[in-house]
Amino acid sequence: MKNSIDFLLTPLNATSAQAFFQLIQNNKDRLAHSFPGTLSQNLTFEDTKQYYKTCQQKVLSKSYFPYLVMVKESGDYIGFVDFKNISWKIPKAEIGYFIDSRYEGMGITSKVVTRFIEMMNKKYAFKKIASRIYPGNIGSAKVAEKNGFELEGTIRNDHITMDGELVDILYYGKVF
Repeated sequence: MKNSIDFLLTPLNATSAQAFFQLIQNNKDRLAHSFPGTLSQNLTFEDTKQYYKTCQQKVLSKSYFPYLVMVKESGDYIGFVDFKNISWKIPKAEIGYFIDSRYEGMGITSKVVTRFIEMMNKKYAFKKIASRIYPGNIGSAKVAEKNGFELEGTIRNDHITMDGELVDILYYGKVF
């Protein structure tokens, strides 16, 4: 079954908000270190509806691009990828991504990141993509490295987890 799932990248929208909320809830323990902001803004479905509205304003201003990963065959949403912290002067963005725990280790996340970067670069011609990775998230670091990102360094005491723990972040970059 490895690498056999065909998927689509679909922008987060009003009709996918419930699925996004469920994806967050199903993976909340795993996301506490790497996605504390997203997790804290999606504690209830009402929160998610507000999150979606906020996201739409950011999409319109081209400061945020959130996408869901959907299995083509079933229509199930199994992951998330986004560009945030966008600077149009360079232009550069930071990528974030996660896959539902049931789909880990299948090579899907690496393919999602590849396809997302290609799609966004075709449209916006970014010069640099960064990935800030929690040091304990070995899988995410492997995905970055498989996609040509290089470790540029460790930023000390730069990230607060959902538990309020101040931690270092591994900073990966890919230039074009």
